[in-house]
Amino acid sequence: MRRRSAAKGAFFLLVTALGFNAMLGLSHMEKLYVESMVSKQTLIGGDMKRKIEKSLAFGKNIRKFVGMEKLLEEARGHLGRKFHVEETSPGDGSMKADEPWEAAESGIDVSVALPDGVIVYSTKASFKKTSLPGPVLDLPAFSKTLKNGKKTPGHVKHGGVYFIALPLKAPFKKAPAGAAIITFDEKPVKKRVENLTRQSLRLMALILAGGAVLLALFLPMAVARRRESEKMSKFKISLAMFSVIALCQIVFTGLSALSFKNYSVRIAREKTAALTAMLQKDIHYLLSKGLRIERLAKMEVRLGEIIAAAPELERVAIHDAAGRPLYAASPGGVVHFSSHPDGPGEAPETADREPAEAEYILTRRLLKGGKTQAFSPGEAGVIRAVISQKALLDQIKKIALDSATVLVISILFSVEMLILIFMLMEKKTGGRKKKARAGPKAIRSAAFIFLFGSSLSISFVPLHMGKLYEPIFGVSKDMAMGLPISMEMFFAGISIMISGAWLDRRGWHEPFFAGLAAAALGSLYSWAAPDALHFILSRGAVGFGYGLAWMASQGFVISRAGEKNKNRGIAELVAGIFAGSICGGAAGAMLAERMGYNAVFLISAAILLFVIAYVCLFMRGAIEKPAPGTRKKTDAPRGLFIRFMLNRNVICLILLSAFPGAVAVVGLLNYFCPIYLNGIGASQSDIGRFFMIYGICMIYLAPFLSRRMDRAMNDKRYMVISGLLAGLGFMAFHLFKF
Repeated sequence: MRRRSAAKGAFFLLVTALGFNAMLGLSHMEKLYVESMVSKQTLIGGDMKRKIEKSLAFGKNIRKFVGMEKLLEEARGHLGRKFHVEETSPGDGSMKADEPWEAAESGIDVSVALPDGVIVYSTKASFKKTSLPGPVLDLPAFSKTLKNGKKTPGHVKHGGVYFIALPLKAPFKKAPAGAAIITFDEKPVKKRVENLTRQSLRLMALILAGGAVLLALFLPMAVARRRESEKMSKFKISLAMFSVIALCQIVFTGLSALSFKNYSVRIAREKTAALTAMLQKDIHYLLSKGLRIERLAKMEVRLGEIIAAAPELERVAIHDAAGRPLYAASPGGVVHFSSHPDGPGEAPETADREPAEAEYILTRRLLKGGKTQAFSPGEAGVIRAVISQKALLDQIKKIALDSATVLVISILFSVEMLILIFMLMEKKTGGRKKKARAGPKAIRSAAFIFLFGSSLSISFVPLHMGKLYEPIFGVSKDMAMGLPISMEMFFAGISIMISGAWLDRRGWHEPFFAGLAAAALGSLYSWAAPDALHFILSRGAVGFGYGLAWMASQGFVISRAGEKNKNRGIAELVAGIFAGSICGGAAGAMLAERMGYNAVFLISAAILLFVIAYVCLFMRGAIEKPAPGTRKKTDAPRGLFIRFMLNRNVICLILLSAFPGAVAVVGLLNYFCPIYLNGIGASQSDIGRFFMIYGICMIYLAPFLSRRMDRAMNDKRYMVISGLLAGLGFMAFHLFKF
């Protein structure tokens, strides 16, 4: 029976963990895929932007721009063209002719809008003389002052369409003259995600089969034998299940990351092919006018613009028919070799440093007279572009870090589910004797599920408020977006005070159940909220329930764990809270992208109601009212509080431990570190990983230390050690320059 229960639990956990990993991974891959598509379209659209800005610099008026329609159609043709990167013959290095395809297949259109958002030119007739949606107008391209240097998001999804906004600079003005708008339908993204989903399901099935085989081999050896203690057997079963599940998740995540690494290389080659194709077309036009290839004015400047727009490129050069470089550009500078004092081919900043791998080199032939037909007079030269391996390596490192983050979150989820599975096994095999046990592990699982459900919406509550926003009480939109969270925290603070008195009189379970019910009803109210005011009120209900349940769960630990296990109980509770918050936030963001915000509120309500069923099933023995007479009314002598506050130990505890600890967590960790990391160029993902380290320490290190503290006769040494470690952390900012 025990072996069968362990096998069922292990297989269920393996399926759940891999499914959770797959959902997180697909969400992450979809995000990277959209970013790569936007980057590619932005890069190609940059050529159109450059031509429009050059015309504006020569005095053209954007409202009366002759030839704009032709320019937009040309750009649309490039955006909807399939650029080949395959070689025509081994070792040739040249590419097949590019094949045009219908841009309408991807819903690609190009428009130009004025600073107020009114579209004046477009390849789609229905777009003309219409206004862009509000979310598009919030993009940096429509800001009153163009910011140089730091990159800001330039795209947004609205109504099933992705909008990319490229600011058009007006000569001698800080404000933009307008914006070039590239739109494409979400269907190609959905199609790609569907393909990724099918690939992931096939991969997951194979890994699941391999994991099942490993479980079948290791679990029988881990099940308790007659001479072996139950504790040792439980440890061996846990180790076997965790090892197999973690191994399966590592393999799944690694293969998924490898797949996207290959995709990143392909996208880089496609971008390079597109840029060289547009450059080839421009040079052919000049050659058709009788210009010689070695006399193309400021061609090195044009190559420099390409390098600046494409960080994936290490070098772009134009060579003559004999293979001598004429113009070249790299991040180190640009050069016109014919005018260089050392003669052709000798500029140190752009010397050939081409990698041996052919996949990083792309070439396009330039034909004499600019002719592109098969029977041309011969080659005038070639365009040679080298993809930067360093840039690709940085991209791969980013993918690896993001994949590792997904792996850590999924393993956190697996560990908490493993604890829950063991509780289920103990209940099934232990009978009535085990029914009354409700120790620290029980509240850890309850806290995990509770915070998992509560945190599903944490990443998008302000965004949902932004969608519902309407002028209310004269509050600006930016301030209104923070009102739901403020209301949630305000009512959480009120309910914590109510919960403290309630659980003293009636036990921990009543405020806990009431809090769960209030939070679930608040989530349902958030789902049904018709406007901003109702949504703010709904979050107040969620916060009120959160505060009741949070305080009641601590009351459970204080009343049930006993004096010796109190530290351990608090640590287990905090571990469940942090694990649930990390996993719930990640899962909620993923679900919101696929199902929408409202659906996540419904799922959150269902999970919160499930916690009530969990407590009734696994913690029934702890549901009891305080026995009559256990709360004795005592009249505290006057001045007792003052004597307590003047106690030497209490003063030291507050001034030397509690207050510095609050400064470290709130001041340094929550406030200073995000600002500092952003200031030194850390990405938002890296900042999130920084906070995950703190959470993981609270999940796994805190319970271990709490057990030692419970056994120690004097806790003061741990307070001293914690103060020294925190002090060293502060000193690191002074001693080291990051």
